[in-house]
Amino acid sequence: MRRPLLAALLPLLLAGCTATPAANPAADPAATPPATTGASEAPRPAKVPGPVVALGDSITRGVNACADKIGDCPETSWATGTTLDSHAHKVGQPGTNLANSGARVADLPGQAESAVAAHPAYITILIGANDACRQSADRMTSATAFRADITKSLKLIKQGAPDARLLVASVPDLYQLWSVGHTEQRATQRWGLGICPSMLANPTSTAAEDEQRRQSVRTRVIAYNDAIAAACKDYGPNCRTDGGAVFRFPFRPEHVSSIDYFHPSALGQAELARVTNEAGYRW
Repeated sequence: MRRPLLAALLPLLLAGCTATPAANPAADPAATPPATTGASEAPRPAKVPGPVVALGDSITRGVNACADKIGDCPETSWATGTTLDSHAHKVGQPGTNLANSGARVADLPGQAESAVAAHPAYITILIGANDACRQSADRMTSATAFRADITKSLKLIKQGAPDARLLVASVPDLYQLWSVGHTEQRATQRWGLGICPSMLANPTSTAAEDEQRRQSVRTRVIAYNDAIAAACKDYGPNCRTDGGAVFRFPFRPEHVSSIDYFHPSALGQAELARVTNEAGYRW
C-alpha cells in the first residue's frame, strides 16, 4: 500500500489496532539481532563477511505487522528484523533495511545503488506486489518492463558489489490473499477502502468478469516471478531465488495483519523468513 493511502486510512484503522502481533523489517541500519520471538540470546557467528541489506517494498518494511501501531514495524522484518530468525540474524550480521513502502520495481534500481554504497555481503530483494496491485488490472506493470528493471537492478549490484550474495524472493500470490479473506467481513471492509483494487475490488462477487480480473492479476504475478528467475539465472552463481516458495506458500488468516488484512502479520513475517531461508542458501 502506498503512503498516501495509508495516511488516509489512519483514522479508520485506529479502531482495529487490537491486531494480532505482526512482524516488520529493521529500520535501524545498525540493528543487531536480539533475542525474542525466535532469535537466540547471542548473535550467531558471522556466515558472510559483511552487512545484510534488504531491498523491496512495504512487506520488507513490515507495515502493519505490529500490534501496537499502524505503519512500519521494522524490528520484525523477514529480512533484517531483530525479533525473529530473519536473514540478517541467520547469517550473524547487522541488517540495513532500504525497502520503501509503496515501492515498485521501477524504484529498485535506486535502491540497488544505495545498497552498493552500504558495501553489502548479502542482499535480499522482495518486490512486485505494488506492480500488480494497481487501481485496475490494465494499469499493472508489464512483464517486459518488470524484467527490464529487475535486470537493471541486478546489473548495478553486480558492478558495485560483485562479491555480494543475492536472494531474490518471489512475489506473493495475491489470489491466495483474496481466497483467504473474501469470506471475512472485516477483511472485505478494509479492502473496500482501496487496498489492491486490481485483485481485491468487489471481493465477494462471483461474476465472471471479476474472476477473470483476479486471474489476470495472478497471471501477471507469475510472469513477474518468471522474470525474477530469468534475471537471477543470468546474474550467475551469486544470485539465488526462492524457487517460488513465497508464491506457493499457503498462508492462512493468522499470517495476515488484522489492521489491513493485506500485509503480513508477525507470524506471517516469521513464515516469510522461514520459507525463504529454507529455499535460499545453506548457511
